Amino acid sequence: MNDSSAPELDDATLAFADKVFDAARQGDAVSLLQWLDNGLPPNLRNSKGDSLLMLASYHGQSEGARLVLQYGTVVQLANGGG
Repeated sequence: MNDSSAPELDDATLAFADKVFDAARQGDAVSLLQWLDNGLPPNLRNSKGDSLLMLASYHGQSEGARLVLQYGTVVQLANGGG
């Protein structure tokens, strides 16, 4: 189902989002910290509904998971798989 009210994102924004989600998967806490300090929403989710916390946790990145928790991510968020 397409949400027609969602804004279209340009290529640069989509590339940045990919970089953020990769940082969560790879445990790049330095980059995550920089982005979170500069206003990145800790509840940011990808197209599957996976949050930064989920991605860090799925990939065993405890430092990244702790970091997004410190920035107030909601732990009860569900992804597309529930």
